[in-house]
Amino acid sequence: MFGIESVPDRKRLLYKAAVEGCWWKAKSILKVNENAATEAVTANGNTILHLAVEMGHNYFVEKLLEFLKDEEGIETQNNKGRTALYSAARVGNDYAAQLLVQKRKELLLIKDSNGESPLDSANMSNKFNISTYLLKTAPPSSWKAANRAIQTAIIGKQYGEWLVVGCRSCQLYVGL
Repeated sequence: MFGIESVPDRKRLLYKAAVEGCWWKAKSILKVNENAATEAVTANGNTILHLAVEMGHNYFVEKLLEFLKDEEGIETQNNKGRTALYSAARVGNDYAAQLLVQKRKELLLIKDSNGESPLDSANMSNKFNISTYLLKTAPPSSWKAANRAIQTAIIGKQYGEWLVVGCRSCQLYVGL
């Protein structure tokens, strides 16, 4: 349909489709080459899933997650070892984070090349809504990150439900 003759052309067009949030453009390319859905389209290794999440194009994210048959493809990491869930946490895209976790819970445990989890990303970016969601869904193995989340909440004076959820996730009951 697009007359794509080379991989660089395909990547450029997929990049543009993701940034613009035009699922129909990406879908027409992916029908011809399904593997392109998890290929890096930027110099830092981001995929179209990373880009759509970061740009807040959640319809695109939904459709791409439906399109991906291999759920492990959702775990694709960029050059810094960051998944699309890490990106969602960093930019505060709550809905995309929920879609990603519903599709592949294992994303909660994948750390980047600095050893930081999506929960760490949300905490460092002061994205308290997404931190709350990640704390509610995170397994006990992420309690160390939850402790940092609680410290971030206290330092940022973000008390209320977020701190209570954080404490319950860590099984710390401090009489709130």
